[in-house]
Amino acid sequence: MLGVDVRKPAEVEEFRRDLRFAGFLRRHTDKAIGGVITAIALGALALLWGGAQFVMGGPKP
Repeated sequence: MLGVDVRKPAEVEEFRRDLRFAGFLRRHTDKAIGGVITAIALGALALLWGGAQFVMGGPKP
């Protein structure tokens, strides 16, 4: 059903390597998505802070 001939050890080992690689990608993609969300949130906060500074007149020399 999965397209692997279990009587051929080389095919089974290749399938196992593919499954491990897919798990590796999934774990690292989850971490990367968290990093992107954090970066977007920090950027939005920086824009809000800059906007508040601008509206309040900013720092006076």
